[in-house]
Amino acid sequence: MLPILLDLRDKQILVVGGGKVATRKILRLSQENGTITVIAPDSSQTIAELIPAKQIHRRPYQIGDVTGFDMIFICTSDHSANHQIISEIQPYQLFNDTTDHQNSDFYSMAELTSDDVTIALSSKGVNPSKIKQLKEKLVAYLHEKN
Repeated sequence: MLPILLDLRDKQILVVGGGKVATRKILRLSQENGTITVIAPDSSQTIAELIPAKQIHRRPYQIGDVTGFDMIFICTSDHSANHQIISEIQPYQLFNDTTDHQNSDFYSMAELTSDDVTIALSSKGVNPSKIKQLKEKLVAYLHEKN
């Protein structure tokens, strides 16, 4: 895996799912300038507040839904739908299967940002709770030093 920062400006991003994991992803993605579309029978209030209604499709995933997207986040507990999504993804599309990181092209990294510096942390999808603890320690350390 190669750690990089992606410019999401003008990118088409699909999030399949509307629960806690999807909400967490969308909270971060909404800070960038990509266009986010959500497909989920139900979604959180936070998603409804962040994403324009015309970009929320309140239904299950359907064959062909990945067409036209640059980046896809799979955030459902429906294993059948997840496998269908993966089978349709094209080589030019980046995807993150939040339910099974071994299926993913990339992992989201924890990040700390201060002024013009960004520090990114990753366990390569193996131990997110360890990264969360490390991030909290780094934040406390940086606040202590300032």
